[in-house]
Amino acid sequence: MRAKSSPEPDARPEYIDRGGDLQLAPPFRCDGALLRCFSLTADKTRLERLVATTLHRAGATHLSPLSSTVLFVVAEIRRATAGDGGRGGWLSETDLAFWVPVVDTRQRGRVSWFLPYVFVDNAYAMAAGREALGFAKTLGTFTLPPRDQDGAYGVDTLHLPVARSDDKYRVGRLLEVRPPGLPAPAASSGVDVLRSIARLTPLSAAHLGVPGRLASAVLELGAFPQSREVPLVLLRQLRDISDPARAAIQEVVEAPARLSRITGAGVLGGRRTLHIEPSDSHPIAEDLGLLRDHPIDAAWWAEIDFVVDKGRTISIGRTAQPASVTGERPRRIAVLGGGMGSLSAVLALTADPAWRSRYEITVYQMGHRLGGKCASSRRRDRLDRIEEHGLHVWFGSYARAFRLLRGCYAELARPEGHPIPTWRDAFIPQENFYLRERSGGRLSTVRLELPPRPGLPGDPDHDPDAEALRRAVPAVIEGVARELRRAVRGVEAVRIGRLLRSLASLDLVSVDGLARARDEIRAVLGGRSQPAIRHMLDLSVTTVLGLLRDGALTRGLETLDGEELSDWLARHGAAPDTLESGLIRAFYDLLLATEASPSGGRDLAAGAAIRAALFVLNGYRGAYLWKMSAGMGEAVIAPIYEVLRRRGVRFEFFRRVTHLKLTADKRALDEVEMAVQARTRGEYEPLVEIDGLPCWPHEPRWDALEDGERLRASAPDFESPSSAPFDAERFALRAGVDFDAVILGISVGALPSIATELVEAHPRWRTMLREVRTTATLGFQAWLTADARTLGRTTAGDLQGGDPGALSTYADMTHLLAAERRQAEAGVRHVAYFCGPLGDSPHSEEGSGPVRVKVQRFLEEGARGVWPGAYVDGRFDWSLLADPTGGIGPARLDAQYIRQNVEGTDRYTLTVRGSTACRLTADGSGIGGLFLAGDWVRNGLDVGCIEGAVRAGEACAEAIARARLPGESAEGRGARGPTASPTAWAEPVDEQPHAWVLS
Repeated sequence: MRAKSSPEPDARPEYIDRGGDLQLAPPFRCDGALLRCFSLTADKTRLERLVATTLHRAGATHLSPLSSTVLFVVAEIRRATAGDGGRGGWLSETDLAFWVPVVDTRQRGRVSWFLPYVFVDNAYAMAAGREALGFAKTLGTFTLPPRDQDGAYGVDTLHLPVARSDDKYRVGRLLEVRPPGLPAPAASSGVDVLRSIARLTPLSAAHLGVPGRLASAVLELGAFPQSREVPLVLLRQLRDISDPARAAIQEVVEAPARLSRITGAGVLGGRRTLHIEPSDSHPIAEDLGLLRDHPIDAAWWAEIDFVVDKGRTISIGRTAQPASVTGERPRRIAVLGGGMGSLSAVLALTADPAWRSRYEITVYQMGHRLGGKCASSRRRDRLDRIEEHGLHVWFGSYARAFRLLRGCYAELARPEGHPIPTWRDAFIPQENFYLRERSGGRLSTVRLELPPRPGLPGDPDHDPDAEALRRAVPAVIEGVARELRRAVRGVEAVRIGRLLRSLASLDLVSVDGLARARDEIRAVLGGRSQPAIRHMLDLSVTTVLGLLRDGALTRGLETLDGEELSDWLARHGAAPDTLESGLIRAFYDLLLATEASPSGGRDLAAGAAIRAALFVLNGYRGAYLWKMSAGMGEAVIAPIYEVLRRRGVRFEFFRRVTHLKLTADKRALDEVEMAVQARTRGEYEPLVEIDGLPCWPHEPRWDALEDGERLRASAPDFESPSSAPFDAERFALRAGVDFDAVILGISVGALPSIATELVEAHPRWRTMLREVRTTATLGFQAWLTADARTLGRTTAGDLQGGDPGALSTYADMTHLLAAERRQAEAGVRHVAYFCGPLGDSPHSEEGSGPVRVKVQRFLEEGARGVWPGAYVDGRFDWSLLADPTGGIGPARLDAQYIRQNVEGTDRYTLTVRGSTACRLTADGSGIGGLFLAGDWVRNGLDVGCIEGAVRAGEACAEAIARARLPGESAEGRGARGPTASPTAWAEPVDEQPHAWVLS
């Protein structure tokens, strides 16, 4: 019988413990620790850079900043002792530290805390923390108030304000929390105080970015969650003796801090700021993205006992040499589809100037233009008019999309005199939005007021997720108070004052109190205010009430996605007329969900809908809506294309994906089968210039295609898979030869025909394609010879929603005449865009049959709420439609643009009940080497929009950056082995993004 093997002996030498060492061995027991915590909203981009340049470089690429929140913590420890054989005795310790929450993407959202700067008051505490676990501790002297009082908190330390060789380090003030001038509140203890802290919006779990499944642990901290563990993440390193630019030891360490007892807690009142003195030796403000005098969102204190246990190494730093040094080839990435998801992923992958040493990227695009559902073109034979897929506007909460585009314009550095030199020239703030509301059996038009907010979308500190949640409840209360004051005068003043006071001090865990407040609001307003105001207040209060009743404040909004929004609102007592209001109709129209159910009725997942509403209404900067000054293709897609071309990305146009073929074991992608729609004469340049602006033409550049004239005569639609007899030539991209990884950015509506093997082999794909539904849409653009006022509109440049009918959303796009110069010269005075869901009824060829009849009927009967002045004797005046051919009556529709988006690549992605959990994540394909991008990918918003596509694309790039591709060892990119076979590709982690938590 084989002898049982004994454990391998530990080959590491014993630590030589000698006298005089400032060394204590963990675990550290800390009793009577008074924590004063100050919450700051930092620049998340800076935090991402900080984590990348520290933790990622040391191999911990699975850790990412969780939110824009940073905590500044002042800790006074009465008694600290060391365990496990440490010397006897104890000492007291004070430390001031910055805490950055980071999420572990490999462990389904596990949250840790990274401490990049720590200041302590004694040498033992500094040496023990730095040497044993890697705490970045620096000696300092502190100015602190007595333990039982509030006041100023300061740090003086040796630092170098300006890093010049002739400057001397000096001891001076580096950090200071400046007092509010208010006394500290009386001490309290127990769960009640901690819950009151959690109810403060800036201190909520959502504000801290904690995922839904962990939020309850934070909110119930006083009830002692079973683990009671706060993982700390630290960079531990020692310089190499022969080359100080290298590290002899470099690792990322995790040390659990375990809570033993809470003896008291409370809120620190008053407004205060954190002052940070500029210092080149301690670039705290630059690293964290803080201002020199940074406002503190909120502050609280807690007195606790805790233990910092032994650490464990979670990654070891290695030197990652570029491919040009190692002799290895760059990893080849094939990008299928050129929509916003794919383009965002490629922009992220190529952001590093040295990206070409790591990747070779080729984008394969059907037809002649990029953008997917965002593609637009210029029609040269129709006076250079812009033709869109539909109506496109951007919300001011699209922080990532605006940040991406602002970066592209900055990189292009277009000269003065260019038609669109900067992103501010590409976007125009939109102020007027109108709703169609029914009152007394008649429809009226009501203006929705959302005032501009400081800043601009995509600013470095713009975090719409946190802002949307932080403002959610205050916005409801403020809105109710404002409208009550407007609506009520005189004898009702006392009653209103009492109601406002109860709202201002509303205890959010009192569901009954909020329900009574809603009843009183309805009674007080009665018929005194406009229907739109009553509906908005009823909808707002009912939403908060429903979230409280269903526990979504702690469990996460995604827990509501199994219920339809209107059903959910009705269950929580929304008034019947609220559910049929223009506000609700406009919101369903925004997400094209009015014909989403199989029966053609409303279908919108409640949780995702509420998340989207909060995001749009509370998370914006500047204006809440922005229009583009040209077509989407010119203002957005062309600049992205130009940047990527400059960076060295290859584009292959006229390449249609026909089939995704798996390996024999069905675990990896083996081939991507494609069809050649047309052969180009050399590298195809898709853009043309119109009045100095790079644009996408309506048709391909036939002279750049082989046999172009014959193709032109046959009038192919290269963007329609169903009308492509011109792609008889087939070829395949092969794993390990043509690609090492694939980004699938094709719209979900087109996947059933090309992903049959995935559907057959993997249940998650069957479920996703069954539950994540799409809808056809209808777009109508009209050019008119009368201006807005002649057509009966009181303001110009506005948007309007909530109209019943197929074309329920209208936008005045007359500002585009600056780009459509020839249209203006031909007498056009008004440009209008309409859009709406088309559903899944049978469709005909574009511009004819039932769809054209639908548009004609809309103008004859349904457009009165848009253009009341366009009707003479009750009939639409067809002569108002511009028509250079001189058509008569409805024939003038032929000179307008009608587009039905029925192809799989053009259909809009819906968010029907029960579907969000079925979406796949960027790295959750379950297929080795296959990564996903597009607004149909799970992205945290999970509704069809530009921001969702950008988020999914950036998540896709991150997944590729951290995945092990062929030729890379399991330990990471720095130690590549021989090229692996496709079946050896690492399986992507199938994880879901964090749920939003509202408080």
